[in-house]
Amino acid sequence: MDNKELRKNSENHFYVVIAKRDGVKKYVSRKHPNLFSYTVKLNEAMRFPNKDKANEYADFYGIELMEIRKVRCVLELLDRIK
Repeated sequence: MDNKELRKNSENHFYVVIAKRDGVKKYVSRKHPNLFSYTVKLNEAMRFPNKDKANEYADFYGIELMEIRKVRCVLELLDRIK
């Protein structure tokens, strides 16, 4: 692909940490370890490049880890709207 051609799609992979807070599964927020450290919104979750980094982060901050999940984000250019 050269610099004169527009990309029509993009795919990205990352990992998120899911923890249990007040009996509810929540994502560790990008604002962690500050106030409002957990969220139910995937787009506000802290992103990690691999499982090892996510585990290291959870261990360092003493997060009660439930699971680490892989997320796939796909962007695709659709037909033009007139």
